Amino acid sequence: MIKLIAIDLDGTLVNDQKEIPLENIKAIHRAQAAGVRVVLCTGRPYTAVKPIVDQLGFTDHDLVAVFNGGQIRKAVSGQVLSEKTISQADMLRWYAETERLQIPFNIIDSDWVYEPASYPEGHPSFYVGKVSSAPATHADFNQFAADHRFNKLVVTVEADYLEQQLGKMDPDLMAEFSLSRSYPFQLEIMAQGIDKGYALDQLSQVLNIDTADMVAIGDQLNDLAMIEKAGHGVAMGNAEPEIKALAEYITDTNNNAGVAKAIDYYLQKEKE
Repeated sequence: MIKLIAIDLDGTLVNDQKEIPLENIKAIHRAQAAGVRVVLCTGRPYTAVKPIVDQLGFTDHDLVAVFNGGQIRKAVSGQVLSEKTISQADMLRWYAETERLQIPFNIIDSDWVYEPASYPEGHPSFYVGKVSSAPATHADFNQFAADHRFNKLVVTVEADYLEQQLGKMDPDLMAEFSLSRSYPFQLEIMAQGIDKGYALDQLSQVLNIDTADMVAIGDQLNDLAMIEKAGHGVAMGNAEPEIKALAEYITDTNNNAGVAKAIDYYLQKEKE
């Protein structure tokens, strides 16, 4: 029995113009009317998800999983129900490593995306403005309080350069954290154990819903863990080959309301 549908945002719920097709909105409402919980499950911070929450007409009965599962919140109030973060000391270890490798580095907490005073020459980050719509500010990364906690660290740079520099990255440092390639040009760094599969486990505990009764819909490699974890994995028509290979069902693309078609597919199966 389908009790929860977890939906990725970029490349999945939203189209290439970052808009939600009306068919997707209507299908989400049909699922909710049928008693199915619908949860947005994204790498974005909550501040970049709240406008979508409002557009979908969610209430605090609804939940969102943000930071690739590092945080579960009530959809409207933003109340944090589950969270796993990165310390200031660990952030500084990564800051030193990214400076050594000359790759741009952004750090994110529940309030801000932080940019450093400058990026490596010739390799600026394009996370702010082009990838994330969350509020951004500049900061001296060495001046945060010792007890400050971060939700995610991000490297966003041209894909070929990122791939080249990843081969030089300290493997011991990498092993202490969860790393995810949400796009070929982006590396996301979370606390150990954090991925979208972990998000489904947390939702299972909070909502008392078995992961076997969940549908997960996604397109990128950071969706892989939830596609594996859910009882029913769905790949978008525009998904990476690895996602399609794991999926139980392949729907249409994000530009052709693939989410709506997937939701209706499973709602119809419930009636049969």
